[in-house]
Amino acid sequence: MKENELNICSNCGTNNPLYEKICSNCKHYVRAAVVNIDLWKTIWGLFENPKETLKNIIYAEHKNFIVFILALVSVKTFITAASVQSAFGLLIPHTKYFLYNLLILLAIYTVSILLYTKILSIIFNRITKTRFKDNLSIILYSFIPIVLSLIILAPVEYGIFGKHWFISNPSPLLIKPNLAYVLFVLEFLMLSWSVYLLYTAFKIQSKSIMLSFTFLILLCLIIISQIIFIPFILL
Repeated sequence: MKENELNICSNCGTNNPLYEKICSNCKHYVRAAVVNIDLWKTIWGLFENPKETLKNIIYAEHKNFIVFILALVSVKTFITAASVQSAFGLLIPHTKYFLYNLLILLAIYTVSILLYTKILSIIFNRITKTRFKDNLSIILYSFIPIVLSLIILAPVEYGIFGKHWFISNPSPLLIKPNLAYVLFVLEFLMLSWSVYLLYTAFKIQSKSIMLSFTFLILLCLIIISQIIFIPFILL
């Protein structure tokens, strides 16, 4: 039996979509209502029990904090783009354009994630019943580890290496290699956990390993293309 069909009514035995709290057949309650997303509990749950936490995000009637998370992910993507492009000598960043480029990236990222989620929802709904707002929420909340790396690690990186962490001239590996390697590993672990959360989220909704990997790879390619090909400075 598919996991997304395990929202079974105890009264009549009807399988209901995961997001439903009332049985579509007999109107009996099939689960407790979840009104809002508890941010701190959710953050902890994404590390302790990812699958159940992502389900609770789907259950929530109000998908709060998603705009805030989207903004922070955009900032992280912007900073990563600056670092990557600087490391490969593609562009020389100018901080006076920071806000201008950040707003452009926020707009591009918002449009791309909405279009991506819309396409994903259409395909998922050929297999089982899902909702656009649920898919969008679990995607954005899967980026929580990356958001934490922005909030926790970025100030540490700047405090130790200053602008050289973001503008590789010289590389942080040449300044304090041991600390740089530790921070790179921590960044990699946060990124890896976000990738795992995304896969788990897709698997919950689609019940298909192939679709989950396909949409995960597609999303990764979209983000990588934004980091590499969207100019950091738009003169």
